[in-house]
Amino acid sequence: MEGMMLSLEEKFPTIRDTALLAEIERCAVVRHLPTGDIYLAQGEKIGMVPLVLSGMLKVVLEDNSDREIMLYEVNPGESCAVVWQGIFSEDKRMPATIFAEENTAVLAIPESDARDWFLRYPSWAEFALKEFNHRMDDVMNLVRHLIFCNNDDRILDHLKKKALVHGTADLALTHSELARELGTVREVVSRRLKVLEKRGLLQMGRGKIHIN
Repeated sequence: MEGMMLSLEEKFPTIRDTALLAEIERCAVVRHLPTGDIYLAQGEKIGMVPLVLSGMLKVVLEDNSDREIMLYEVNPGESCAVVWQGIFSEDKRMPATIFAEENTAVLAIPESDARDWFLRYPSWAEFALKEFNHRMDDVMNLVRHLIFCNNDDRILDHLKKKALVHGTADLALTHSELARELGTVREVVSRRLKVLEKRGLLQMGRGKIHIN
């Protein structure tokens, strides 16, 4: 756990109170999530707040017909605002689903401690509020894309953001996966990707997309 604490200090510099770091070491549990593993499902009672150490979590909103749309991704050094929203809600249930987009390690903190520290440690409150602010920007951008952008712009912007996050222009991504992330159907995505490819903005291969 000592190595993880050093990693915590490096990845979460705003969590700087030594007493808080000692409490995290006392109660936190490291969880390793393989690709596709669900950390918390929509509607599930929240038990632990995740801090991402490595890998990536994806947050999706689902409806009753099994459609979903990606809200945002959670990278190393970040936590998840919808979990914070959930632990301060009356029923403490998840408003969305979180799963591992790739092999991911998280530091899981009991929700009772996370709420208690919010009042006791200013650096913890600062960290949580920055997460809310960051994710509000993400959701506002999502709304802007849904309302004001055409499908081509929305798809291309989404792919460019993923390329930036992953540090590569070559994305291992199927048309079906991209459609789920965007909350649309595969046929629409495939049709628009062909248009974008003809415009020279990307290249498609089997199960992958290259951004030019």
